[in-house]
Amino acid sequence: MGREAERSHELYELGLAYIRTAIRASLAEVDAEMAAAGILHPSWSRRFPPPDTVAVSVMPARAPVVTVEFTGRELQECWRGVESAEACRKVRSFALEYQRLLAESGRSLRRQPEAAAPRHSL
Repeated sequence: MGREAERSHELYELGLAYIRTAIRASLAEVDAEMAAAGILHPSWSRRFPPPDTVAVSVMPARAPVVTVEFTGRELQECWRGVESAEACRKVRSFALEYQRLLAESGRSLRRQPEAAAPRHSL
């Protein structure tokens, strides 16, 4: 792999790490337990270029899964932190969706069995 491809992967991975950290911080404002939720995204081989988009999902134990797509450009631009308006909006959208779901349910969100669990994509 060439130096340029290696740098592309480094920026991508750094951006993804900062986005995960920002999502956790945003979720902590909603509910401390949600801040510990699993944050999942596909992995990719370093033998190939990073993907054009990455679906990032939050999977709290007591709430539905929420998924937001980030572009490769957004991920790479976050290599020093989540600063762009669009990336910040997307990170914040997780917390806003869970706030909405909590308000609708009266703070009694429970994750449904996998077959019946709704998936919320933003």
